[in-house]
Amino acid sequence: MPVAVKRAITGAEKAMARSRKRAEKGLCTKEESDAFCAKSEAALKSYLDKQVKEGVITPAERKAIGHAY
Repeated sequence: MPVAVKRAITGAEKAMARSRKRAEKGLCTKEESDAFCAKSEAALKSYLDKQVKEGVITPAERKAIGHAY
């Protein structure tokens, strides 16, 4: 899998984890955190679908990434 794709997945996962921690600490509401995470997941899913369409990753790689993306 290309480094750029791995970096995108890792970055999105870290951002969502940070958002959840912020909500736990009361720095934002749970609803705000949930909305951010949903938006991040949708963006990542779109990015991964685009990478498959452009031939950067194969459909099998896309399926292996799995998660909710």
